[in-house]
Amino acid sequence: GIALVHVLFAPVLGRPPRVFFFVLLARCLMQTVELILLQRSAEAIPERTIRVYAHVSIWLNVGFALLLSRLSGIQDSHYSVLMLIPVIAAAFRYRTPGIVLVVSAAVTATLYEVWSKGRTESVPPSEYFEAAGVALIHVVVGLVVAYLASQVRSEQLTAERSLAELKRTRDRLVEEEKLAAVGRLAGAIAHEVRNPVAMIVSSLALARRGGAGALPREELDTILETEAARLERLTTDFLSYARTKPPERAPCDLSSTLNYIADVTQARSSEKGIRVVVDVTEGLSASLDEFQIHQVLLNLVLNAIDAAPTGSTVLLGAALRGAGVAITVENAGGPVPNDQRARIFEPFVTTKATGSGLGLAIAQRIAHAHGGEVALEVNEPGCVRFALLLPGMPREGERVAAAAR
Repeated sequence: GIALVHVLFAPVLGRPPRVFFFVLLARCLMQTVELILLQRSAEAIPERTIRVYAHVSIWLNVGFALLLSRLSGIQDSHYSVLMLIPVIAAAFRYRTPGIVLVVSAAVTATLYEVWSKGRTESVPPSEYFEAAGVALIHVVVGLVVAYLASQVRSEQLTAERSLAELKRTRDRLVEEEKLAAVGRLAGAIAHEVRNPVAMIVSSLALARRGGAGALPREELDTILETEAARLERLTTDFLSYARTKPPERAPCDLSSTLNYIADVTQARSSEKGIRVVVDVTEGLSASLDEFQIHQVLLNLVLNAIDAAPTGSTVLLGAALRGAGVAITVENAGGPVPNDQRARIFEPFVTTKATGSGLGLAIAQRIAHAHGGEVALEVNEPGCVRFALLLPGMPREGERVAAAAR
């Protein structure tokens, strides 16, 4: 901008020496490089380097303003006004001694410009008055920016303290929530284990007492076998929930996956007179652990079959949704009660008379391991729909580009 103004006014004021334009160009290139480096790697620059850069930049701008004033060759150029740049930077970066030093340098340079001119020519008093006004501006700007910078630093310190306190509070709440979750889980396990154990103990006690009310041996064996199997199933389900392995992903055709689930559940659905219908786009695929996803879908489909009224249809579908894939399981049964809707994915929470209540919790764990989730999307009378949301497979062009990288 300065170079352009000098070129435009050259016919009236004369052209400055070439070194003047060289200094302008050199400083412009320096600042451009500084800006690029700061924008690209500001977070990676150590604080010590930033402080050194601030010192160098401030005093370089002081020298730059003074040098332009000397090289312009024009009376009343007033390039000392460029001292405002290092004054503002110093007021923001420095403490009081540093600010006083830079402002003093700016004031001295402004007054020196007029004084040095007065040594070779007659200078009217108005020039000194104008220089004093510019010097006063430097002082006022330094004071105002220093005050604002101190306020910013104070507010930043307050914000950092508040943020640190929030983090501590968050960590404490997370820890308390973890302990509460462990407590709920332990209580649920104890509750689930207590019933079959109580049945076994009471049956054995009754058999030991003998008498007219004693259970026949075959009936006792049946009770023991049934309750032991219940304990084994509970333990197996809990271990499946607690030890979900990382998925071994591979490209998987969703059409074949969903049709396999429909075939596997056909016997169960036929018992209730329910049809499982598959609706999926051919060629739709996702990167997943097929064995684990089978476990999720089996749980969702069997739950849907149990909840669906006789003679109805369970719809098993898959479609693209945004950048991913949605696999849906829909039935015509009654909705999940509102008081249980928020907790259906918690361990040992179930709406069934039998079952461990770990099925949906395991399904959610597997979905999260795949970078997705299981969600209850629709919960209305006559329409309950669960959705397994998974990341999609990249298109062929994207795969080629990724392989090239």
